[in-house]
Amino acid sequence: MKNVLIVAAEQSSRRAEKIKNSRQYNFYYLDLKYDLRNNVFNFDILAYLDKAREYIKKYKINGIFYHLDIGSLIAARLCDEFNLPGPSLESTFLAYNKYYTRIKTNHNIEFDYFDISSPKQNMLNFPFYLKAPCSVLGVLGYKISNENEFKEKLKIAKIQLPEMTKSVIPLFESYIDIEKYPLAINPIMMVEELTQGFQINIEGFVYNSEVYFTVITDTNHFSDSKKIDNFSMPSKLDEKIQEKIKETAKKDIKAIRLNNSFFNCEYWIVNKIKLIEINGRAVTAFYNLYKKVYGYDVFEAGIKICLGQKPDITLKQNCFGGQFNILTEKEGNSNNMIYYNRLPKSCNILIRPDRNVTQLSQFGRVIAQMELFGKNYAEIKDRVDEIRNKVMKNNREIIKIIK
Repeated sequence: MKNVLIVAAEQSSRRAEKIKNSRQYNFYYLDLKYDLRNNVFNFDILAYLDKAREYIKKYKINGIFYHLDIGSLIAARLCDEFNLPGPSLESTFLAYNKYYTRIKTNHNIEFDYFDISSPKQNMLNFPFYLKAPCSVLGVLGYKISNENEFKEKLKIAKIQLPEMTKSVIPLFESYIDIEKYPLAINPIMMVEELTQGFQINIEGFVYNSEVYFTVITDTNHFSDSKKIDNFSMPSKLDEKIQEKIKETAKKDIKAIRLNNSFFNCEYWIVNKIKLIEINGRAVTAFYNLYKKVYGYDVFEAGIKICLGQKPDITLKQNCFGGQFNILTEKEGNSNNMIYYNRLPKSCNILIRPDRNVTQLSQFGRVIAQMELFGKNYAEIKDRVDEIRNKVMKNNREIIKIIK
């Protein structure tokens, strides 16, 4: 029996018990509570590491599994320390910190940074994209068109950025080479040239320094908007473009020296393939899509690689699938935004009834997500738009976004 510790665990982490041959493993869950979507990170990461060390020694852990960004940092530090299979902390840090990701990779995008306490004067010209270097789900990401918008969003950043980084800075101070990466502990925001195009996510893993790819997922936006309508698979891109994306992703993964880990890279496909970001973990949010569309269990594959084994992955397309967002651009009580009793039973509710909704980015807030499957993309897209129009209390909002 192999003993597997799952770090930064949450309710979805229990999917590990559903994998094939799960009886070959003993799973130990070390839960960590935080709220990505509301930018709430109230935990002591060094105390958490101490607790994890106790688990590793007590239960003679053979591998550390993770599927969230903070989990990748925690697991990497522990793998370094206990000589377990996994990535180095430096490589997961380079994926986590989007400024240093850009420094290390062959970027095709203009970018800069500034300290929120003293914005530099040599930033990009308006318009530009403003984002936090360690944001998830687009939190603190904004299109900035003029000085007034910049000042307005800077006020938000000065409040929210310290909340976003306070949990990981102690880890970086203790275990990252600050002379080499001085901005790791500084309160910086990034500015990037605005890019518009087709967006994709490519996932894979690195095993013994060799890069392997699994699924390319399309990120489909609402018309004339950066707000995400859905994630769909298989990709509509032709094979030649997919091969070029793989070539680019391989170079980017090797540039940050990620090894023995899953990864996913996000790209804009325009006149060039432009990197958005690298994540040093799998997209387990697509767990159901992977299983139904391709018969592929991302947890099973991830657990194998955390034990130093190469995953044996066979993809066979069974249908088309999509993960669709029900979102709002408004603030206020969630009960005023959708009819919760009209949501499908299978819907994943992310903002519960009678909760306060605040906007932390230009992407809107996702209230719920639906996963639909069918013979083609158009079929499932039509079905979900019908559902959206039934559940949104102010139909003009969703119609405006769709059109």
